[in-house]
Amino acid sequence: MAQLGVTRAGAPAAAPAAYNFAPQTVAGYQVMPPQSAAPALGGGLITEPLTAAAPAPPAPFGGGGGFPNLGALNGPPKRQTDGMPTPDSIKNQKLAFAKALEQQLEQGQQTIRERTRQAMQILQNAAEEKKLQFAMQTEEELMHQEFQLDEQCHKQIMQLQEAAFKQKAQLEHQASALIMEYKQKHMQEAMQEKLYESKMKQHQQREMMQQRIRDMAMQRAGPQGAPDIVGH
Repeated sequence: MAQLGVTRAGAPAAAPAAYNFAPQTVAGYQVMPPQSAAPALGGGLITEPLTAAAPAPPAPFGGGGGFPNLGALNGPPKRQTDGMPTPDSIKNQKLAFAKALEQQLEQGQQTIRERTRQAMQILQNAAEEKKLQFAMQTEEELMHQEFQLDEQCHKQIMQLQEAAFKQKAQLEHQASALIMEYKQKHMQEAMQEKLYESKMKQHQQREMMQQRIRDMAMQRAGPQGAPDIVGH
């Protein structure tokens, strides 16, 4: 900050030092603050420290003998305030300098806010990009897992169908064998029944023949009685 001082009459006024904000790097991006110079102040800004003017040494009396020369006049005394700013000028310059400082303070605050806003925007953009990448990665992993589950499902269904086909083939084989065995048993039963019927017919015919023979023998014998017939 420039120091409040004094300027000579007609000397150019120096502007107060402006704030210098260095660029910053946020999330890999360089943020450049807006450069703004402090407004120039008019009215002859003071640049030297305020100091009281040294009093002029008293003029010696006379020429050199040590006695005053009362008869000679050197003119009116020199004005010591010539070339110095008046209190009103100093007050005006102080107010102008304070106003310039306020303007620089406001510009500095705006610069900081703008830089913070840019940094937040960069962070938000980076966060959105990361969220998008994470969402894409999650979606890719989900699709891969769904593909694996679908493949596993088809494989298990194929295995189940193969096992069912084998069991069905075994069932068909067992059923065919049982049907064949039943038919064979049924044929055997039919043959045995026919054989039994044939034997029954033969037995009945034999019985009928023997009964005839007995009847005929009894008729021939008459009342003496019929002879015993041995054998069947």
